[in-house]
Amino acid sequence: MIGDAIKYPTQHDDWIKIILIGGGLYVFSMIPLIGMIGGLLLSGYYVRTLRAAAMEEETPPVFDEWTEMLIDGITYVGIALVYLLIPTILSVILLLIAGGDSLVGLLMTAVLVLVAVYLLPVALTNFAVTDSVDKAFDLSTISDAAFTSEYFTAVVLAVVVGFALSLIGTISILLLVGILIIFYMNVVVHYILGKGCGPQLQQKNEKRITP
Repeated sequence: MIGDAIKYPTQHDDWIKIILIGGGLYVFSMIPLIGMIGGLLLSGYYVRTLRAAAMEEETPPVFDEWTEMLIDGITYVGIALVYLLIPTILSVILLLIAGGDSLVGLLMTAVLVLVAVYLLPVALTNFAVTDSVDKAFDLSTISDAAFTSEYFTAVVLAVVVGFALSLIGTISILLLVGILIIFYMNVVVHYILGKGCGPQLQQKNEKRITP
């Protein structure tokens, strides 16, 4: 999977244009206030990447239909916030219950956050393939797809590849090419995660549709 993932962003005739636009949006996202739009557009593109990977499309998505991409980006961020907010609230409750035993509370908090972060890419992919926000919170389908060897392997690969590429991007950031590498890395990571849970999600969703 690593080889296919690394090559994936280049599997389009206009891949250089795609990378340049992505890098440009990454730079734009650093501008205070208005840069938020750039970040949301990037998130919308990552939704398309998750969808393409899950549906086993061989070429990466392009930057078009900007309004739709912006809406997808807003939804991406909204889903992520909910998934991270829930363990935060539960953590506060657990810390209050634990009282003086703060270590136990902190450990339980760490576990909840890790579970939420682990499930989040699956939730985002389920939203991407169904175009339904509700499906991002279908915990039955999401857990079935998340707790598989395929997805676990994908998460490990995404962490390793993401760390390696981000390190390269950080080192070369002063040369500007680092910004392009960071965008490239994010596409690769989202491809790996979408590929890792996509088949299971589609199979689960098809079973629910079939009478």
